Amino acid sequence: MHVLVTGGNGFIGSRLTEHFRRTVAFRVTISSRKPSFDGDDFFLVRALTTGFNWTSVLKQADAVVHTAAIAHMGKDLNSDEAREIKIANIDHVLELAKQTAELRIKKFIFLSSIGVHGTFSSNTINAMSKFAPENYYAETKLEAEMGLQKIFSGTETQLTIIRPPLVYGPNAPGNFGRLLKMVRTGLPLPFSSINNRRSFIAVDNLIDFIVACIQSSNQNHQTFTVSDNFDVSTSEFVNLMHEALNMYPRQFPVNPKILKFLASAIGRKEQMDQILGSLTVDCEEAMKKLSWRPPLSPNEGMKKAVGLRQS
Repeated sequence: MHVLVTGGNGFIGSRLTEHFRRTVAFRVTISSRKPSFDGDDFFLVRALTTGFNWTSVLKQADAVVHTAAIAHMGKDLNSDEAREIKIANIDHVLELAKQTAELRIKKFIFLSSIGVHGTFSSNTINAMSKFAPENYYAETKLEAEMGLQKIFSGTETQLTIIRPPLVYGPNAPGNFGRLLKMVRTGLPLPFSSINNRRSFIAVDNLIDFIVACIQSSNQNHQTFTVSDNFDVSTSEFVNLMHEALNMYPRQFPVNPKILKFLASAIGRKEQMDQILGSLTVDCEEAMKKLSWRPPLSPNEGMKKAVGLRQS
């Protein structure tokens, strides 16, 4: 099977590409804005604008996995930044989707975000939960989802939307990278009073799920929420990091309201909300429909995440 992976330089796209390189059953073509691959078919995307011609690579493909996006952005965006993100996260996706449908490619897999449902919730989230995006990134993901559903409705291309929670692994960006950096200092961390519940997913588990979606014989459009199928508190998650690093867990209690106040003072309120709040994901539908189970336990996933991370 020939797969086009967009965002081949990204955290998830690069891991997916590595998987395909090791698997005889797959041939991969990579698209990226940075020319840094050897040995595979490579397609350099020089401009994220409507009208971009994907024909030369799409005509070879059986499936498209779209991981490319501008994900980690500041809170206060100027008009030029917002326009660049819209082009990358919405316009570029929909242009690729239109050409994919026109060429009758079998599958289009879109990596969205659990953020379309919000950053925290007292209820477990599934694919049918209400939408509540709380930042521009999540808004663009949701708009792209809606556009994709319209484009692929009634076509021969199967659309699969995947909404993962925080993805952790070697060199992971965002909150995971910041937490791991703090843990590595060996300093006591103020999280032992946090009694929330959150879902996470190891990048290798997510890659395994994407491959399961590609190989699935189901021809219907589908949307999945997916995780490690193991929920932990932020304090427990940090302890997993300590354990993987062979470090003694060092946490102390601080009132969460104080943590939130301090985070707001330094412009990190949104990140702290994610650390303090609960957000659990129901992945039973994903496991049932695809006969899938996360291959790595949280302990195994964390050991890989910290052991392979470059300092």
